[in-house]
Amino acid sequence: NGLTSFIGKEETFWQELKSRVIFKLETTFKENKALAMALFLGEKGQLKLDQERLANLGLLHLFAVSGLHVGIIYLTVLIILNLILNLNWSRLGTSIILIFYGYLCAWSPSVYRTVLIIFTYNFTLVFQRKISFLQLLSITLFIITISNPLQVFSVGLHLSLTAFISLWLADRKFLPLLYKFSRKYKLNKYILGVIQY
Repeated sequence: NGLTSFIGKEETFWQELKSRVIFKLETTFKENKALAMALFLGEKGQLKLDQERLANLGLLHLFAVSGLHVGIIYLTVLIILNLILNLNWSRLGTSIILIFYGYLCAWSPSVYRTVLIIFTYNFTLVFQRKISFLQLLSITLFIITISNPLQVFSVGLHLSLTAFISLWLADRKFLPLLYKFSRKYKLNKYILGVIQY
């Protein structure tokens, strides 16, 4: 009984926190609250737009939370937390915030994939375990397949993995050239860091 009541309170806490975030969005963007809900949380139900027409025009993805959005949130929160905490605690804190953000977005497939990749990567860095790109990709695909086997046939998953692999390959080919260029022209380390990101 005690455990059941504790779990009930915990669920109520998360639901209450989600309600507060939604209420804050609605009060902050009073006139455009439907648009804000669609852009920040991917909830398109309140939009007074013809969703079928938007889909035919290929514009419905503008109102979806993508992996890029999650990546921007991750980097922003990581930089802010890193100002007050060390890097490992910042990574842990950011991972927890991303898990809450995934809950806010109802774990849409793109958010789920990105949060899973970032969480796995941060977990290995915090516990000082080396992980290769292929291991990270394999672990992520394994967890996605276990949690929802039909995702393997999703075009969105195929496209995001193609983009992920393309970025990795570009990074493998581009970074050596960047380091060679930085040594030749003696680039400032901050400028080099910005170019890397």
